Amino acid sequence: MQKRFELCDWRYQVRVGNDHHVEHLRCFYSVPSQLAGERVDLRITASMVEVFRGGRRVALHALLTEPGNSTTLPEHRPVAHQRFWKASPRR
Repeated sequence: MQKRFELCDWRYQVRVGNDHHVEHLRCFYSVPSQLAGERVDLRITASMVEVFRGGRRVALHALLTEPGNSTTLPEHRPVAHQRFWKASPRR
């Protein structure tokens, strides 16, 4: 079975913002909220952005192409924010 080789770029020691997102080419990608303020490494391919902390992947996102766009996975939000987003509109 053959696997296709995929070129990638790496960015090391990227600081996670207080909003638990990292920036790459003016696009923003979420990471678990516990990592806010920490440093992570990014592996960027033609279609994906992977975020690593201590050699382990902590996030995976499709590569955004429009500057200013962002992507946030619900499980990356702080627990209090997750509860708010799950609450019914009546609350």
